[in-house]
Amino acid sequence: MKKFKEYLGEAFYKVKLPDIAPTFVEAGSESAVKMNMRKIMKPDAIKDVEIERVTPAEMKQMYRDMAAGKEKEKKEDGK
Repeated sequence: MKKFKEYLGEAFYKVKLPDIAPTFVEAGSESAVKMNMRKIMKPDAIKDVEIERVTPAEMKQMYRDMAAGKEKEKKEDGK
């Protein structure tokens, strides 16, 4: 029987960089995204990077909102 992670494969992660719109990256884990960012960016910029896992539906909704001109992100109110 396959484990859950074998079915899951890769997931989408939202990467927030300062002064840049959020970007979505497909990767196997959050640490894989961080390792890739370390290869690309300067060490000082890595400290300000926020990475969060999102569902494909959340990603599509954000792209639709951006296309419609609603570029503000939802603010989370500590649920």
